[in-house]
Order: sequence, then C-alpha cells, then structure tokens
Amino acid sequence: KNEKSIVRTLYDVAVTYYLNEDFWQANKFGLESLSLAEKVFGKESKDILLFLVMMREIYTKLNKYNETEDMYIRQYLTARKYFDEDSDELQEIEDSFSCFAYYNFGMSVSKPRLDRFKAAIKPKKDNTAISEEATNFFEEGKLNGGIINGKAKKLVVPNYPQGARNRFAQGIVLVRVVIDEQGEVESAKAFCGDKDLRKASESAARASKFSPTIFDGKAVKVTGTIVYNFVQ
Repeated sequence: KNEKSIVRTLYDVAVTYYLNEDFWQANKFGLESLSLAEKVFGKESKDILLFLVMMREIYTKLNKYNETEDMYIRQYLTARKYFDEDSDELQEIEDSFSCFAYYNFGMSVSKPRLDRFKAAIKPKKDNTAISEEATNFFEEGKLNGGIINGKAKKLVVPNYPQGARNRFAQGIVLVRVVIDEQGEVESAKAFCGDKDLRKASESAARASKFSPTIFDGKAVKVTGTIVYNFVQ
C-alpha cells in the first residue's frame, strides 16, 4: 500500500543526487524508481513519462548516449498514446532530442541519430495508399526531417551579438520556420541555444528566402529547421 510513496521517494532521491552532480548515484536510484513505477503505474501509463525524462537526463550526463536515445524514443511513443500528433507535448520531445543530438554530436554526426529517432517514432502505415512523393513531403515538414539550410535561395547569416561574444557564448542554434507559398519565412522560433544567439538567429531566419514548394501541382506552406552554428 506504500508503493506509490516509495516510488516518489526514490524519484526525489535520484533528482537530489542529480542536482548535486553525483550522476552514478542518481542513475542507481533513478533506475530503481523507474522499475517500481512500471510495476505501480504500468509501463505505458502517462505517469511513467516523468521517470523517462529523469532517466534520459541522467544518461546524458553519464555520456550513455544510446540509453539516452532509447529513453527519448520510449518517451515519445508513450506520450503519443495520450497527446495528438501535432501537440506541443510531442513537439517538445522532438525539439529536445534534436538539441541533444546536435549538442553532443555536432552537425554531421548527429544526422544518423536524428534519422534513427525519426524512423522509430514514425507511425505505422495503414492500408491507405500514399505516393512516395507524398510520404517524402510530409517527412520534410517534420522537425527531424526538415533541415533546410541547403534549400534557401538566400540564407541570411545572423549577427553575432557583442554581449554574447563577451560571455563567450557559442554553439548551435536551431530555428523552426514556417515558409509560405511564395517562399517567404512566415514565422521563426528558436528552440535551442543561448538566449541572445536565439534572438539573432530568429532575425536572420525571418530575412531568409526560399523557393516555393510545389506539391501536387500547387505551391504549399512547409515547415523546416534552420541550423546556425556560432563559433568564437
């Protein structure tokens, strides 16, 4: 009858060790809390999501990147049972995984990680016939398949804010954009990187230009991600 209280206590202990940067102990108590939570709540319950987030963060600190990736995939697949495909909750998981991949593996090496994640979370096809062109188009519109730097007619380079330089702020910034039927950037929202670098990246993204995307014979809106890398 005390299992739920014990689960919460184990979780709190794991988080406490994590905050004190004792990641090995955090891992020990985190795994114990996750195991008991699976028994108490069920492996695919909504309550399990909190524990999966905890373990993905612990694994990242321990440089256990394969385990981190597994936690992200499991978190996404579990969350999809409770949230719509276009929900903010699922988008946050995709965004967080993209940040994890780019920060830890860089521009080129991150692609296999992103591809594996994308393949793992892709909904199973039903019996509805859909063309390969349509499949590719819809995948391009998703975050993990829509890096569009190379598709720009004019990709504006962001200014490097002096305040960020003074703080030695650098690294990758990811900007999600919506491109209208004319190839103009309709909106731009950064979701990774230093605060000042995000603002500069959003401004540059909004000023960039793209060729109209033609689908099924007509111009359509698309979404994608622009990657900026700030280096001192």
